[in-house]
Amino acid sequence: MRGVTLDLGSMKPEAGAEVESPMPLLDALTAIANDPDSRFPLAKRLAIDALAVVGGAGVGRLIKMLTDPESSPELREKAAKDLVARPDPKGVPLYLSLLQQPYDYIKGTRPQAVEVMAEVLGLLKSAEAVPILLQLMVHPQTSIKELVAITDALLAIGDKSIIRPFREFLLAYRADPAFAQDIHALQKMAKALFQLGGPAERQVLTFLAEDSRTLPRLQEYILRLFDENRKNAASTATH
Repeated sequence: MRGVTLDLGSMKPEAGAEVESPMPLLDALTAIANDPDSRFPLAKRLAIDALAVVGGAGVGRLIKMLTDPESSPELREKAAKDLVARPDPKGVPLYLSLLQQPYDYIKGTRPQAVEVMAEVLGLLKSAEAVPILLQLMVHPQTSIKELVAITDALLAIGDKSIIRPFREFLLAYRADPAFAQDIHALQKMAKALFQLGGPAERQVLTFLAEDSRTLPRLQEYILRLFDENRKNAASTATH
């Protein structure tokens, strides 16, 4: 887009004619991406890709597209994919600011684009995101899908400070029927305790596996973790 040239031949501008300044690159790309004309979807996708490549201020434009309620679903999906495909370390303050939006029913605010921001921060292994993600993890208004993304991000970052919050979360929600349809977040936390924790975490997992109130799918998963661990240990011993 920046390399376009025009051959105007012998054309000469009129004396004193005003020449319009070219639109700044970011503004031009944003205008193309937000153009309501639906006849040129490829141009829109190229503009969004270019904003991701630009980084910095371009990331801010992508985030605005992602969170603007007037953006089309296609536009939001493309912006989300590009943010994840090209995580920008300089954009961390922006990503965190979206997650720190307060839950306020009166003002109509809540953390924004939680799933996308969590994935990006996980890819960047942002240690400064850990306390914010942990706060969102235990907030009652965090959805199950958001919780899965937050758990994945915390695991990707790899900070061992997650062990105690994961343990407490599992103990608090092991029997919650809200997780009956989507147990993945609890399973991921159980696996993290098994892999990263010590004897105390193994005791908690044993309790969860034996407690009749624990969700059956969570019980089965924990028992499978113990069984696989025993098999691996036996295989190692024989070799």
